[in-house]
Amino acid sequence: MLQKGAKRHYIDEQKVPYLVLGDQWVGYEDEESVREKVHYLRMHGINGMMIWAIDLDDYKNYCNKGSYPMMHTVIKALKDTENLRPEDKAGMIKDNKFCFRKKAGFYADPSNCRNYIYCGSVMEKYTGHCNKGHRWNDTKKSCEVDQSNSCTQ
Repeated sequence: MLQKGAKRHYIDEQKVPYLVLGDQWVGYEDEESVREKVHYLRMHGINGMMIWAIDLDDYKNYCNKGSYPMMHTVIKALKDTENLRPEDKAGMIKDNKFCFRKKAGFYADPSNCRNYIYCGSVMEKYTGHCNKGHRWNDTKKSCEVDQSNSCTQ
């Protein structure tokens, strides 16, 4: 469609691209939208994702971005702790004592009910914050509304 003059658009709220050509439009994924989805997973403590159809990735390198560019983007984004957006890095602190001998994953911050700690590989520690009115649910590994209003930190 691009070769025929389609225009690329991006819905920032949904973090997805789409193309428009005349009265035709098509939504699709690209490296940017895939990175955003992985970022969303990481910031919400979601421990998995599903790829609908790996055979729809460019396994033959038709687009000259290498074989399986979407899968490689997912893998790189999952491993990348340095490429968080600045607004997400604020409040994340590196420290390794808490994570000593812990498996990679999310943990409750024992000093603050609104905080959570992510222990990465090589004893990396990142502390994140739930929004006001929310608290960390260590069972679900995500922020949730503080129904009891007991989290005052």
